[in-house]
Amino acid sequence: MIQVQIDWVANPFRGELVAAGWRPAAEAALDYGATSWSFFRSKDDPNDFVQMAAFESKPAFDRYWYSEEISEYQ
Repeated sequence: MIQVQIDWVANPFRGELVAAGWRPAAEAALDYGATSWSFFRSKDDPNDFVQMAAFESKPAFDRYWYSEEISEYQ
């Protein structure tokens, strides 16, 4: 089991776009075998986000991260 943490920093005044736009991509981790996922926004700096997910293995995470679906979000 691996726990993945990805820290995101939005450009100023883009926090709302990142919050709305990336949440579906974070949740899509479940479609690629993740056993859990989360997407947090900092209260101190609304341009800072943390995405977390648990996968059975690194190749399982790679299938998610390098999928065509997720590449469309990036």
